[in-house]
Amino acid sequence: MVARPLALFGISYLLALLAAIYLPPLLWAAGVFLAGMFLLRTVRGGQRDYFVIVLAGGAAALLAFAAWQRLALGPVQARLNQTGTALVTAREVSDTGEDGFVRAVLQVEQWQGQKANFRVYAERCPEMSPYERAELQLTLQQPEKEDRNTYFAKGAYAAAVYEGGYAYRGESHGASALFYRLRMRLSHVLRRYLSPENGAAAAAMVVGDRSHLDRAFQRLMSRAGISHLLVVSGLHVTMLCGLLNRPDSRRRRARALASMAIALFMMALTGFTASVTRAGITAILCYTAAMLIQRADGLTNMAVSGVLICLANPFRLCDIGMQLSFAAALGMVWCDMIAERLDRQGYEWLEQKPESVFRRAVRRAAKKLAIPLMGAGLASVCVVPVLLMHGMAVSGAGILGNLLTMWMVPYILLLGFCVIAAGMLPPLLPIYRGFSLLLELLLRLLRAAAGACAALPFSRLPLPQSYTCLVLAVLAALVWLAWYRMRWRWLAAVIPLALALALGLGAVFQKDVVELTLVGNRAAPCLVVTQNAHSAVLFRGGESNRRSVENYLDNHGLPRPDLAVDLRLQPGNAKLPQAKQSLVLAETESGQIPIWPGVCLQTLVEKQGALAAVDIAGWQLAVSTGKPQLREPVTLDVFAAGAAVPSGILPDTVLTKSTKFKMETANDAVVYWGSYSPAVRVRPGKSVAFTGGEIVYGAE
Repeated sequence: MVARPLALFGISYLLALLAAIYLPPLLWAAGVFLAGMFLLRTVRGGQRDYFVIVLAGGAAALLAFAAWQRLALGPVQARLNQTGTALVTAREVSDTGEDGFVRAVLQVEQWQGQKANFRVYAERCPEMSPYERAELQLTLQQPEKEDRNTYFAKGAYAAAVYEGGYAYRGESHGASALFYRLRMRLSHVLRRYLSPENGAAAAAMVVGDRSHLDRAFQRLMSRAGISHLLVVSGLHVTMLCGLLNRPDSRRRRARALASMAIALFMMALTGFTASVTRAGITAILCYTAAMLIQRADGLTNMAVSGVLICLANPFRLCDIGMQLSFAAALGMVWCDMIAERLDRQGYEWLEQKPESVFRRAVRRAAKKLAIPLMGAGLASVCVVPVLLMHGMAVSGAGILGNLLTMWMVPYILLLGFCVIAAGMLPPLLPIYRGFSLLLELLLRLLRAAAGACAALPFSRLPLPQSYTCLVLAVLAALVWLAWYRMRWRWLAAVIPLALALALGLGAVFQKDVVELTLVGNRAAPCLVVTQNAHSAVLFRGGESNRRSVENYLDNHGLPRPDLAVDLRLQPGNAKLPQAKQSLVLAETESGQIPIWPGVCLQTLVEKQGALAAVDIAGWQLAVSTGKPQLREPVTLDVFAAGAAVPSGILPDTVLTKSTKFKMETANDAVVYWGSYSPAVRVRPGKSVAFTGGEIVYGAE
């Protein structure tokens, strides 16, 4: 008999969906068919059941993906390249940095006067509040290849270009809008008697309102490896349900129903985000099993919840929040499996010697501390590949940060809801203020613990992507082998040595490597230079560019830049990214500006434009503003361009984000193009590598 058949089916389904998303459909379908035929002919006996379930999961994923393409994606694709008037409702809204404009996911209710029901993503549309309705003139386009997964994960199957027009049509009164307004109301009540910084943290942790969070606090939590606490996630749902779900046979069903109601409420309150939805469905499955007097299986619940989430939109697998949630949940499930085995067969080494008061205390402490420590460690390790895959920073203080702060989360949630409940009733104002005071003290303690962890020297780890994933795979194999063979002493000896070796080699591989990344808008991107956890910014102006640079630094765990250089000849009023030292290029003379040992900035300033080149041991990458008039042609290794290369600049390679770049202006240079953040990694005197894009030999 197959153990955990639903878990095996669900995992096969999700893996097959990933293959369907990232591989051509025909290739994927042919591979499944050939593998199925081969396995069914070669496998005998009881093992055939396993392969039948795996193939059934793959076939179900293929059918679901094909149905989604026909029913959900097809009607939207049929409207591509059309321009028309749309009645839309703004869903997710974020600031572009331009006055009067926002980025938004728009729910299209009418298209050209006809009823419709689909979502689009607009990079630039008139300023709208969430769940505000308006009529806009839009052109629907196919998303860029690099943007597709991001758009589709949000349920937006087309990119919308704003063509003009705006007519206000009131506010939406649907269920999602009502829960959004409830979330904003609860956030206001929660923040009323708290300090601004702690009130913003409480609103983010309790009701999911992140609009008031301070950037410095987010950066602090990220360096401490506990930034997930600032988002209502699966962890919060699990803890809230756990507050009610205590072992009590007489009230088991009532507690299970209450926990399921809490899970549903949190899912609706947060707008059915991927991580909360996963945890909510998992909790509902778990408590349903409890009501039926059956033992819940964590791996099965996680797999089934993933299948249910992806039924309506397979691309939700591409959402980073969902990937992090599943990775952390996998680590906790793995910890539960190890703990269960330890309860049955483990701890013998603690009982081999004669009993004493000291040994009894050690044994009890080991049993109490080992599981939380192992759970935090496995969850932190499992999310590292996801962080690396998305180019985000990895904190070495994550395990310690989680151990110091995780116990606070249930109390913060409980106190937060007590504050909300008391704040909604005027007669309870004294109690409301008392709860607010307790919550304020607890949040200050959280901030202090995060600050202590962020100050550690290993709070940010410079880990190479492919190398780190290989090391983690080896460590996972060691842990699995130890669990399977019950050789726990292996872990105590091998894993610390392996981690120390991995971190040491990672530091050696990353030492002195200079990374130059294009960040910001495609027409005039900024250049971010990093080396040994230090950064410098060549800024080309614009509020949206400034926000993009700050977000990039935050996501990569980089502190405030050492140097910010304003390349504009007329800086205007736009702010530079916060840096230890700022420099306006137009106010300096042409020459060399040292950045770090072996890395300097060579500048050429003229009336018509400016040219700045980062020199790394004789290797040069340059960026320009305006139209510098060069007396003689300048030969460069790499030029960071917008839509063209100015005359007189002869680069070997052009680095660009622009989709409108014209090849002939590059003087037959190789063009390396990337949609998000194409980069160049320079190991001084040894190697140069391009990342985050692809080589283009011709452009339209």
